[in-house]
Amino acid sequence: MTDELSERLHTEALARVTWGDVPEEVAGYLISRGMSAEEAGPLVKSLVEERNEEVRRRSLRKLLIGGALLIAAVIFFAVLPWKDWHRALNDYLSWRGRRGGRTGLGDYLVMGAIASGVAGLWWTWRGFWGLVTPQAEELTDLE
Repeated sequence: MTDELSERLHTEALARVTWGDVPEEVAGYLISRGMSAEEAGPLVKSLVEERNEEVRRRSLRKLLIGGALLIAAVIFFAVLPWKDWHRALNDYLSWRGRRGGRTGLGDYLVMGAIASGVAGLWWTWRGFWGLVTPQAEELTDLE
């Protein structure tokens, strides 16, 4: 096999593994294109290990971001001395509070803290799931 063909097959195998194709299918593809089984197996295994390591790295980042957002929400509601924060939330949810439907800065802070908590839960879950099952995660450069 020529070096050019070998390089092209390596690039195609890397692309297939990156997008989450099953390793057996990638090895079968390489064998069908002329690569020996002795070369295809270790190549696919190393590519899968690299991909899983990248997914774990990105998942750890998501887990840290989610944890920071959750901690910010907990600090807002538990530590800061907000008097009657639930009333501000009820005023917002009822559309028309005592101020004639207008919201104040406190209302926006409560909404921001709730959004931070929800986003923190989402990012934490995605990070945890990516660490546990890296082979199930999509690996794109869009994140």
